Amino acid sequence: MPRGSGPSRWPGSPVPCPRSASGGPRGSTSSFPVGTTDTEWTRTDNEPEITGDDVTYLLDHVSRFVTVSLSSRDVVGAFAGLRPLIGTGGAASARLSRRHQVVPSAPGFYSVIGGKLTTFRRMAEDVMNLATGRRAGTPSRTRTLSLAGAEGLGEAIPALRARARRLRLPRATLLHLIRSRGTGASAVLDRIEERPALGEPLCRGWPHIGAEAVVAVREEMAMTLADVLVRRTRLALLLPGQGMEIAARVAALVGDELEWSQDVRAAQVAEYSREMSRFAVSEIGTSA
Repeated sequence: MPRGSGPSRWPGSPVPCPRSASGGPRGSTSSFPVGTTDTEWTRTDNEPEITGDDVTYLLDHVSRFVTVSLSSRDVVGAFAGLRPLIGTGGAASARLSRRHQVVPSAPGFYSVIGGKLTTFRRMAEDVMNLATGRRAGTPSRTRTLSLAGAEGLGEAIPALRARARRLRLPRATLLHLIRSRGTGASAVLDRIEERPALGEPLCRGWPHIGAEAVVAVREEMAMTLADVLVRRTRLALLLPGQGMEIAARVAALVGDELEWSQDVRAAQVAEYSREMSRFAVSEIGTSA
């Protein structure tokens, strides 16, 4: 932590996944994130973890605003992080400002202290303005740049729909691909045309398909099972059990692309299981 700042634990955001009103399976698109709490963190021996008290606190509060009854059994997963707050002489972390500061830390280097995830663009703008000598508050031109896959999407949608019909993809799958990739959905459809089995869903009730794992390796530099499930598809944060039930299948898809041996595939699944154990609800204890 930078000198003059203090850590605040950012627990939780457990992700309740209530059964659908129609009685469908857990783990559908009705999942939603819940959070956060604010607890001071002084330990340095390990990563911050969410506690049973955090889960109870958040579920008690969210239950005031939903019509279904929620319990810890409905929580798909949980995570916690640290906020690098700027200290003001012993004030409680909940009272500290979430504003950030950009300060020179060495010749040619700048440090960002404080801040929060939702102001990442403003922090980046402030750093670049200071580093390049522009006037403070000058907006970045990236504010109006299209994200990858957005350019020409409107014109591409009819062709994407036609291809999806030929490949017999469900409408929900195509909608998911367009929303998450824009025109990049075409690359996923290319993989299905090469190998139709890649159009099958990775998990029942979800629109994600095997071709996405292949594209993650070929075009998005995924090198591990966690790269695909955590950092590309985000299924680890959406599926009950952090996606362990599909881990072996996804490892096989990634392994075929990267020419993994059977031992490497098994090791990847084992490593993924260890990495995900700290997000599992069954691992959440109670506060001392």
